[in-house]
Amino acid sequence: MERKTVNLVLLVALVLYAISPVDAAPGPMDDIILFLIYAIANHKKIMPRAAATVK
Repeated sequence: MERKTVNLVLLVALVLYAISPVDAAPGPMDDIILFLIYAIANHKKIMPRAAATVK
């Protein structure tokens, strides 16, 4: 999968987790922490990029 596709799938999963009634901890703190981790991972580009193809 491409990087953009993976990021989109992760973001959708994160939003679904945030709005679902089943939660790891009561309150919004765990949701905020997960969104911050997602934002930092995308900002720092921690996720590996797809290898460039050589023609």
